[in-house]
Amino acid sequence: FDSGPIISLTMNNLLWILEPLKKRFKGNFIIPDSVYYELVERPLKIKKYEYEAIQISKMIENGIFDVATSNKSERDNLLKYANSSFTCKGRNMKIIQDAEMDVIALSEETAVIDERTVRLLIEDPWDLRNLLEKRLHSDVQLNANSIKEFNKMVGVQIIRSSELVSAAYSVGLLKEMVPRLKNGKQVLLDAVLWGLKSVGCAITQDEIDEIKS
Repeated sequence: FDSGPIISLTMNNLLWILEPLKKRFKGNFIIPDSVYYELVERPLKIKKYEYEAIQISKMIENGIFDVATSNKSERDNLLKYANSSFTCKGRNMKIIQDAEMDVIALSEETAVIDERTVRLLIEDPWDLRNLLEKRLHSDVQLNANSIKEFNKMVGVQIIRSSELVSAAYSVGLLKEMVPRLKNGKQVLLDAVLWGLKSVGCAITQDEIDEIKS
C-alpha cells in the first residue's frame, strides 16, 4: 500500500473495510517504512492529522498492516529508469517519489496506489506523456529505452482505493449503508467513489459510471 489509498479511505470513513477484506484475501497487507513515516510518524506531530495517524497506527498494532523495510537498492534502480523516462526542455522529469517506488519495489503481485502516474507508466506511457504535456503546457519527450527497462523490472498489478471499495461493495460489506431511496445502491456507489475521487483517487466519471452499471 502507498499512503494515498489509506488516506483516501480514512478521510471517507472507510478504513474499516480493510480488516474484512484482508480476512477474505488471506494474504498480507504491507506498507513500506517510508509510507509508515508518511502515515503515522510525521502526522502524529501535526495536530490537524493526528487522529488519522492514530487510526492507522491502531490497525498496525492489530495486525491489519505489516510494516516492511524498504528495499532501497531495488527502489533506486527503478527510480533511475522511471525518472529518466520523460524529458521536458532537455531535462529529465522526476515523475515518481521515493515512497511510491518503495511500494513497487516491495510488491510481488499487487500494489495499491491512487496516484495516476505510476499506473500509466506501467500500463500506457504514451497516455502519461500526453497527460504531462497538458499539465506543463510544454512538449514532453518519451524515452522508450528507460520505459522498457523499468517495465522489465516491474511485474505488479496496480489497483486503487476505488477497486478496494468496489470489492467491499461486491461482497456485501456496504449493504447496511444503502440509503432507502430510489436506486439506492447506485446512489451509495456514486457517493463513496466520488468521495475517494475528491481526495486524490485517480478515477474518472466514466469509470464510476461503469462500476455503477
